[in-house]
Amino acid sequence: MQFPDGDIRNFDSFKQWYDRVTTLFFDENHTVQSVEATISGDQAEVRVVVGWQASWFEPPAAKSKRTSMDATQQWTIRRSAKNAYGLEIVTYNAMAEPFKYAPGFARL
Repeated sequence: MQFPDGDIRNFDSFKQWYDRVTTLFFDENHTVQSVEATISGDQAEVRVVVGWQASWFEPPAAKSKRTSMDATQQWTIRRSAKNAYGLEIVTYNAMAEPFKYAPGFARL
């Protein structure tokens, strides 16, 4: 998994990332704008555009910051017997394209 603040390759790095973002960001909204898939055999390349809004606070600042952006993600998914859904995510890139920030909002 690729995120702006680093890659995640195992459970420990996921836990470190998750603990950080769940204590930093608040008042979040995730809105799926579009999903486009190209399927080839047992695998699919999926492009997902997510509208994301979030606030965060960095002490000792007097106020929190707010961001609003569209984030383009790239997923590779394939069939799998590893779970009840029959699918697994092979790769996940949360920043396949540069973030598209709304005017007037903070940047990460």
